[in-house]
Amino acid sequence: MLTQKYLIECLSYDPTTGIFTWNKRPAHHFKNERSQRAWNAKYSGVSAGCYDKRGYLFIAVNNKLYTGHQLAFMAMVGRIPPEIDHINRVKSDNRWVNLRAVDRQTNTRNSSRRSNNASGRVGVSWSKAGSKWVAQIGVCGSTKYLGLFDDFDDAVKARVEAEMKYGFHPGHGEVLPAITTRS
Repeated sequence: MLTQKYLIECLSYDPTTGIFTWNKRPAHHFKNERSQRAWNAKYSGVSAGCYDKRGYLFIAVNNKLYTGHQLAFMAMVGRIPPEIDHINRVKSDNRWVNLRAVDRQTNTRNSSRRSNNASGRVGVSWSKAGSKWVAQIGVCGSTKYLGLFDDFDDAVKARVEAEMKYGFHPGHGEVLPAITTRS
């Protein structure tokens, strides 16, 4: 099981940049001195991890894969919460000010608009059958119907009011910011 002490022996985390760097690791992390010297010569001082196609940073520590945001929490508070939200929704941004421990519901209320969204607004879609705009919102596992509207802007307004009523993050449904990663 990963501990804060072991993690800090392995990695340096810069909370202002969100970047992890491999430390010079102690002898007790290795089977022998030769392995320790070889590892430290190759990796000590090098940026840690790699990014997946969604933008998440992954780092292997003690033969287990962790996300950067999980390791940031372990480094800063000594535990990994079950759910972590990237406040600005940029999955590669592991700066401490961008991370918060939340429940699943809160995390889903800070989602970006999906790429297959046809209307350009989360929770608003065109009903061919009714020839009107439909507004709806998902709350506590069920879909709440907000109404049929002749005007797209009226449907959007109903959706925004519902988001405020049910505590959605102000950035929910916006286009995902450009993903930036280190090379």
